Amino acid sequence: MNTEGGLMTDNDSSPVDRVRQALATRDAATVARYLPATRLAIAHDGTAPRVAVQGDRRVLPVFLSFDSWEAFRSSDDVVVLSSAELAEVIDRWNVDIVLFDPALPSAIEVPATDVATLLRGDSPLGDGGEQLPANSELTPAPELASAIRSVVTGRVEASTLAQLWAVTRQDGERPIPVLAAGHELSAAVLSNVVQILRDAGAATLPANLELTSLDARLTDEAAARWPDGSIAGAV
Repeated sequence: MNTEGGLMTDNDSSPVDRVRQALATRDAATVARYLPATRLAIAHDGTAPRVAVQGDRRVLPVFLSFDSWEAFRSSDDVVVLSSAELAEVIDRWNVDIVLFDPALPSAIEVPATDVATLLRGDSPLGDGGEQLPANSELTPAPELASAIRSVVTGRVEASTLAQLWAVTRQDGERPIPVLAAGHELSAAVLSNVVQILRDAGAATLPANLELTSLDARLTDEAAARWPDGSIAGAV
């Protein structure tokens, strides 16, 4: 397993944390600032990068830290790349979607064309905006809320649970499970929640569970819009 090239662990991953948080909040400006300097990794089967084919989409898993790679539990080699090298992989292998940290609760999909732009340090938005566009409207997910609730109850304070909602977003015809976090939750508190969910594993929660952070407006609206998705709902 080739780990040369500086892939970070979660113990020294301050830039990685910035990238993960910015991806979750779809903050294009911050992703563009930190992603080009972040060492990234892909799975490689010895002849080619591991690219998953999902319907008509070609999906490239990308790992932001060594811990993320370890959670993926792959027998492939791990290859650490610079931002320029990853951009070349995306172009050469006709990647449609980049899936960051696929085995973690913070996993998130981003269109490959946007990732290629971000890797250059530029924003993919042409209007000067700073928010990566969400794929669709979020809708409450009661069954997912129940599953997450069973994992975190008793391990997370009630005030934190009140700032968490289980929702789904649509990616074409595919529903993607998402844990939405209110904007008042600190990075430390959110990291603790993510660690608890990570420890629970795919046996309890969907393997493709994403994390997103809500802005102030959506946080204020969430209780009214998503009562069935509230993690605190039945606590």
